[in-house]
Formats: sequence, C-alpha cells, structure tokens
Amino acid sequence: MAATFSQRRQSGFTTIEIIVSVVVFSLTIVSIVSAVQYIQYAQRDSFYVDTANRAARQQIELLRNGDFTVLTSAAAPIDFTSAITDMPAGTTGKVTVTVPTAVPSARQLQVVIDYPLGSNRKQVVVMAYVEPKDVF
Repeated sequence: MAATFSQRRQSGFTTIEIIVSVVVFSLTIVSIVSAVQYIQYAQRDSFYVDTANRAARQQIELLRNGDFTVLTSAAAPIDFTSAITDMPAGTTGKVTVTVPTAVPSARQLQVVIDYPLGSNRKQVVVMAYVEPKDVF
C-alpha cells in the first residue's frame, strides 16, 4: 500500500518559519539595545544635572556668605568654571549679578552652568536673591 501525503510529512520548520523567527529575534535584540542606550544617556544626563545644581547652589552660598560689596551689576559675569568638578570637559559656569528694581538693596544672582552631553549642549540655570547682612 502506498503511503499517503499526510503520513509522509516530515516534522521540522520550513525556511519561511526560520526567517520569520530570525527577524523577530533580531528586532527584539535591537529594541533591547536601544532601550539600554537610552537608559544610560538618561542616567548620565540626570547625574550631570544633579552635579550642576549642587555646584550652582554652592557658588550661591559662597557669594551669599562673602563680601556683599563685590556683587555689583556693572561687573562682568563671575566665572567659576575652575571650581566645577565631576562634569564633562567643556563645562562652563558663570554668575550674572543684577539689581532688582523692587528691592534695590538686594542682588539677583543668575548662575548658568553649560555642559556638553553627546552632540548637544545643556544648561542648568539657578536664580537666587541675596540681601546684605545686618551689621550689629
């Protein structure tokens, strides 16, 4: 008796099934690698933003606790780039001092830290008001 088609069918995968499974596997790997790269970028950016915020607040405290008379709006921006650590090369830090019209005895400090991240440049800006200390 001759074997029918269903009895002679071999088990295994066809070429099309193998190609589809390889494509699905490849897309999954590419997605995972992209997600990992994005997470690393986001973590690095978060670290730099946190570090820049700490450096800006430290600079504000140094100026707040220092000699108030050096805080004049006519002066050039205060460059504190050399005091910034744990940031990528090319990072700059500047403080601009202005006199607010509402409170002319105070000073407004605008601290800008500019840093490279990949092919982009990012900025962290922190503002504070400083008033002269009362002398007793």
